[in-house]
Amino acid sequence: MKSCFSNPYLVQDDPGQVSVAVHAIETGVDRNERFLIQPVVLCETVWVLDSVYGYTKEEIVKALNMILRTVQFEIADKDTVWQAFGDYQSGKADFSDYLIGRANTRQGAAPTLTFDQSLKDSRLFHMRRLLAGYMVEHERGCEGDQAAIQMISP
Repeated sequence: MKSCFSNPYLVQDDPGQVSVAVHAIETGVDRNERFLIQPVVLCETVWVLDSVYGYTKEEIVKALNMILRTVQFEIADKDTVWQAFGDYQSGKADFSDYLIGRANTRQGAAPTLTFDQSLKDSRLFHMRRLLAGYMVEHERGCEGDQAAIQMISP
């Protein structure tokens, strides 16, 4: 198994990089090889598609779905990634936020503490906000024995 994934293969914006990416992936397919993709690579891919190329969420969901369903791609921590993908499809926050929440839950640290307002409706997160220098809990309250902390600017 090879560790490989390339945004140029997806967006095809740099002819030199595209030819290298296409060659690597197609050669691997011809050899019946699989490519390992780490979750952080998926997060970076989503960020690039959104921030650099201006893809809509719908376009990003289609691209992620294609990547996750490609037989030659072995997704590390696949179950957690699929759960985060489902959360991202129906939620308001970034894919990386949902991946963090799902990974923390898998490790027994749930909910994840956050300041990110876009996560206030997710059961994976416990909302915290600062008010006049004091930490204020979101009305849902913290459940569970452990909590993970995610520091995100409001």
